[in-house]
Amino acid sequence: MDEEEEEDEYAVFGSYVAHELRSLHSEDVRRDLKRIIQKAIIDMAELDDNTVHAQLDSTCGVVPALSSTTSASHRCSGD
Repeated sequence: MDEEEEEDEYAVFGSYVAHELRSLHSEDVRRDLKRIIQKAIIDMAELDDNTVHAQLDSTCGVVPALSSTTSASHRCSGD
C-alpha cells in the first residue's frame, strides 16, 4: 500500500464500525444501530452547517471587499 492508498483515521474508524456491526447477532439490532449512526451523522452535518453559516453571518459587513466587483451579498451568502 503506497501513501495515496493509506487509510486515514476516518477510513480506519469506518472499518471499526463495520466490524462491530458485523459482530452483532441480531439483524434487528444491527438495523437499529445503522439508523442511529445515520441519524447522528445527519444531525452533526446540520449542526456543522449551522455553525459555518453563523460564523459567516457574523463576519458580514466586517470583511472588506476584495475587489470592486465583489458584492456584499455574495461575500456573506456562504456559497
